[in-house]
Amino acid sequence: MGRPVAPRPQGEGLPGAMTQNGLLLLTAAVGAAQLWQTGRFLRLLRRKSPEAGPSPKVSVLCACKGALEGGGDSVRTLLGQDYPGEVEFLFIVPSWSDPAAEDVRRVLERNPGEGRRLLCSDARPELCSEQNWNLLHGLGAVSPASEVLVFADSDLSFPKGWLRSLVSPLEDPSIGACTATSVFIPKPESLWGWMRAAWVGAGLPWFSAMRYLNGQSMAVRRKAFDSCRVRERWERSINMDLTTAQALREGGWGFAFVPDAMPTWSEPCTARAFFSGFGKWLLHFRLYGPLAWVLAWGLVAFKLYVLYQCLRPPLWPRPLAALLLADMLNLGWIFRILAARFPDKFGALGGRAPWLAALAAPGLLAAHAANLVFSTTVRTLRWGGYRYRIRGPYDVKVLR
Repeated sequence: MGRPVAPRPQGEGLPGAMTQNGLLLLTAAVGAAQLWQTGRFLRLLRRKSPEAGPSPKVSVLCACKGALEGGGDSVRTLLGQDYPGEVEFLFIVPSWSDPAAEDVRRVLERNPGEGRRLLCSDARPELCSEQNWNLLHGLGAVSPASEVLVFADSDLSFPKGWLRSLVSPLEDPSIGACTATSVFIPKPESLWGWMRAAWVGAGLPWFSAMRYLNGQSMAVRRKAFDSCRVRERWERSINMDLTTAQALREGGWGFAFVPDAMPTWSEPCTARAFFSGFGKWLLHFRLYGPLAWVLAWGLVAFKLYVLYQCLRPPLWPRPLAALLLADMLNLGWIFRILAARFPDKFGALGGRAPWLAALAAPGLLAAHAANLVFSTTVRTLRWGGYRYRIRGPYDVKVLR
């Protein structure tokens, strides 16, 4: 016969010993903090946007690589902006033979207009990411008259008023940059598509509360960009948005999160794409946004501790149920908010989004833990056909 399992304290126990009721209270408190943050995000989305002021000249830079979704649907939504001021669009490809070059060229031919250019960077990065190299090349072609630099990803769908909304907070002279997070729509639906959607969605309330920038949708006052010497950081790093935020914070500039400028994106998602994207961005935060990375580690470590305490004999079901319920309720609420915010995007899912996102909660915890370990230990990153040796935030070498 096996040895009997010693009982563990359920209520009061030895001084310093964790009890089931004590762990239940801690778990409930963490769950309540998550829900409070989601409620704050909802209030932020409901806040009325300020009336648009002056419309400064804007340069929109978009680095493109590989075949574009829908043959360049994102490029079409960029060109279709209703911005009332003067705007130029610069699309940068790494080579003329890249599939993106033909996709962008075709869209520009069908949507002619002044200030719309396709550039080739002949990418040969050595000390920075290819994305940074391409954007640095684009910066060299920006009109001297542009007052605002806007950066956008080539795989997003931008609402018609995106540019106007994104730039409008810059009317406040203390604001150096404005940003908005993107929302992933799992089309076509798949297990890994929903895992990615849940990962992106779970981070939205936290990102909106922190002084970071998202390069998928980012407007930077040119004066701030130049005075804070952002280019120099791009030339020596694998990141362009967190480094920009870091430079502007040090320069004393304020940031604005713009809910009305939130773009969306969809693409097939495999397990490999999910883990590579997740791990890459956690690595970026370790290098260039360590506060968020440490907070993520703390939250995940606490949840893993709860699982350990609950699953070792004898089982503690109440804290375990509280942990799972809090995470599932939070994700379900986030996706109810997003479905109401983007009815045209989520409508095809027939109201399933909150339920399916909630079901992803247990797997998301495991994925967070695995990718945090990856981001802690990795020193060589494979990204976009390149290998980067990373010895520090600004000590990067491209390994060919």
